[in-house]
Amino acid sequence: MGHNDHMSEADDRRIRRPSKSNRRTAPVLLPNQPGQFGKFAMCYWNKNLRAIPAENKIPLVAGATGHEGTVTFEKVSAWMEDPVLAVAHLSLRAEGWISIDVDDYDGKQGADQLEDLERQLGVLPDTYTSTARGAFSASRQYFYRVPDDTPRKTKAAKDIEIVQRCHRNAAVHPTYHRKTGTVYQWYLPDGRKAEELPRLEDFAWLPNAWLEYLARNNSSEADYSSRGFFEGDPYPWAIWLGNEEPSEAYQHLVATIEGAKHIGHDALGSYLLDIHTLRATHEETGGIHALEALHVRYFETTNEPDPDREWDNWVRWVIGLATYSNRKPEPPQPDQKIGCHVGQRRD
Repeated sequence: MGHNDHMSEADDRRIRRPSKSNRRTAPVLLPNQPGQFGKFAMCYWNKNLRAIPAENKIPLVAGATGHEGTVTFEKVSAWMEDPVLAVAHLSLRAEGWISIDVDDYDGKQGADQLEDLERQLGVLPDTYTSTARGAFSASRQYFYRVPDDTPRKTKAAKDIEIVQRCHRNAAVHPTYHRKTGTVYQWYLPDGRKAEELPRLEDFAWLPNAWLEYLARNNSSEADYSSRGFFEGDPYPWAIWLGNEEPSEAYQHLVATIEGAKHIGHDALGSYLLDIHTLRATHEETGGIHALEALHVRYFETTNEPDPDREWDNWVRWVIGLATYSNRKPEPPQPDQKIGCHVGQRRD
């Protein structure tokens, strides 16, 4: 990551306080056939699984995603009665479970990466899976129960995402997959096609070794054990995130951020770390769009008395994770004063 010594005033304003018009988010595309949210949502509710109306994995309702979102009986009932949402497709919000989403198509190598992880962490127990690519496809989501909904890594490997309460949702039956032209199907732990929807209690428990590996404070994610606050110009870091069309992973993160009802001190740091990790560890592209979306949503919802300072503190802490190696900082506190804002030059 290089440094740009010549930053225009326009660039400075864009990074410090990007406008809504500058954001590029994933479009919500209409499906080629109607969905069946109204028919299946309560079926999932009775299985202790929480469905939300969505198109192309993008939620169509606010306040139901992110760590602070909720899916209640009253909300599901109202969505089912809405004539538009009733014919939407559906996704499941992760509550009490995560899914290991393996991508193994178009050059992605998630299946090989999963085998490598199983050699390191132990073979995963058989469990329910879901895919729209057929019974024999290596691309599928593996559903596991977890003891709590603590935020975890968003990726286990380059082509393996972790669907969880604070990150993404899971498109499942009877949702239509626009790229494959097929419907998502559930598969039993033995690989046979399921004839009934699973219950939460049917998912296998995720082994402890995997829980430890996916913990966000695990040093294997990016060796963050001894880093410090960044003292230089943060602008090159924002440019390094990439201004291309955002990858699917960043699109999902943007959707989660924009669906958050409130982004406070801890959530801001968590989202910034996700933005950085997707680029640094998993080489995802278009991260600046997630940064812009986070900036807008944070300033819309935060209760912090000095949000500019809070934003700057967290940005410098996250950049410092990848910059310094001589000291181990504590995350910034709400009343901590570090210095300049993103885009503001230091002499």
